[in-house]
Amino acid sequence: MPHARATAPTTVVVSALGGLGDGIARLPSGEVVLIAGTVPGDVVQIELVPKRKGVQRGELLAIVAPSPDRTAPPCSAFGRCGGCDLQHLALAAQQDHKRSQLQRLVQPDNVAVSLTAVAPYGNRRRMRLHLRQTPRGLVAGFLAARSDEVAVADACLILDPTLEALRTRLPAVLSQLLFKGELHAIVGAQGAIAALFGLPVRQAELPSAQVLAQALQLSGLRFHIGQTCDSWGQDCVALPEIAPPWSVRIRADGFCQASGHANVALRGAVAHALADLDKGGSAREFFAGSGNFTDLLLAHCDHVQAVERNGHACTELARSAQLAGHSQRLAVVHADVATVLHTTAADELWLLDPGRPGAPEVAAAAGRLRPRALIYVSCALDTLGRDLATLRNAGYAVRTANLVDAFPWTVHAEAVVMLAPVR
Repeated sequence: MPHARATAPTTVVVSALGGLGDGIARLPSGEVVLIAGTVPGDVVQIELVPKRKGVQRGELLAIVAPSPDRTAPPCSAFGRCGGCDLQHLALAAQQDHKRSQLQRLVQPDNVAVSLTAVAPYGNRRRMRLHLRQTPRGLVAGFLAARSDEVAVADACLILDPTLEALRTRLPAVLSQLLFKGELHAIVGAQGAIAALFGLPVRQAELPSAQVLAQALQLSGLRFHIGQTCDSWGQDCVALPEIAPPWSVRIRADGFCQASGHANVALRGAVAHALADLDKGGSAREFFAGSGNFTDLLLAHCDHVQAVERNGHACTELARSAQLAGHSQRLAVVHADVATVLHTTAADELWLLDPGRPGAPEVAAAAGRLRPRALIYVSCALDTLGRDLATLRNAGYAVRTANLVDAFPWTVHAEAVVMLAPVR
């Protein structure tokens, strides 16, 4: 029997793109509906599905007339893999969408957004792969959309060639050893390193980390498989875009910008914001990580306090400062940001680079402690908008705004905004 439809098909025009990449349209009643897999300008036929959390969604039945910005996705796993979910939208239209989002956030301060875009192919230097045994053997890939299944592609178009070669090499090397697991890997100046976690195949005899690393052509490997732990070779790699004597060293399962080209653009945007501020004085860096922006602050200010809650990142940051001769001017504080937001030096500069949750505690503290300027590096425009509203209410205004499209084929981007008190 044919499937009985819950509602009659409806034809709508997609007018915008939502924050998670769904198309936005209006029903004849005027109600907003979200439609996955559509782009602005599409005329589509949909079937309404039951609301979830008050949101009306529509299931795409057919594209009646495609948008001029619709394009053929180049990846064979598009629609199955949970990544790169905007491949059906032309790159120029993606960039316009992301720029307009940041422009809306800074529009009250009458600031124009500048844009730097990263090419999509081969740009990702770090990856987190899921490994699963299946009836056809061990597979290595990324999670499927809205699922715990692994989506496998013939080739991952966004990975650095070294990581793509590693991805394709994994099944043959690990098929008799691993039942299920994860592999984190990064490419740096010393080559590719990885961290492997998982459950072994029953009765499997695990080789040493050195043997596995050499089979996978890695410069370093750390693994925890079942009850067995081992490590060999490089524990960290340095980011090649960072000029000596400063260095930023990252573990395989640590955090760094996913693209070296994007990081060059982000560091350039931070340096440009600093150039608009008076040199000297003190600075405080929140969510400092392993020091991706710390050297820029040290070049601009007399003293810097870097706050980071990850102990390994703090160790690497202190090591970099010592080797570069900055130990006397840099204080590395291993702590949560909230625990240090009680006092501030006079005329202090703040730089913050939080994760997706943003930094509401820093934004709130700025109203009390009155830093002379803030440079906010954000990977989530929604939480950035919330924190900008807090800072605006505290008497700050955006002076410069830069968007770096570090994640083409997705809804995500990086932003760098500089704020100063309203005079």
